[in-house]
Amino acid sequence: MVVGADEAGKGPALGPMVAGAVRAAPEDLPSGLADSKELTATRREELAAELRDNPDIAVAAAAIPPERIDAPDTDMNGLGVAAQAEAVAAVAEAGDDV
Repeated sequence: MVVGADEAGKGPALGPMVAGAVRAAPEDLPSGLADSKELTATRREELAAELRDNPDIAVAAAAIPPERIDAPDTDMNGLGVAAQAEAVAAVAEAGDDV
C-alpha cells in the first residue's frame, strides 16, 4: 500500500492549516486524479467522494489551529510537516510506502 499526504492553507490568513493523507493501492485510485488546482470544484468533490466511499482506501485529515500557527516559536514549514505526519499516522500501517 502507498500513503501520500499534502497540506492546504499553508500560511492561512484565517483559520487552520489542514493536511490530508490517503492510503491505497495505486490500482484502487480513481482515474483523473491531478493537482487540485487543475480540477474543477465539482470534479474535486466527485473524486473526494470516490476516495471516501471505497472501503479499500483510507483517508484522514489533521488540522493545525490558528493558535498554534500564531505561536512565536513555530514556523510554517514545521507546522506543515507536523500536520502531514499526523494525517499519515492516522492511516499508515507497518510496511506501507509513505
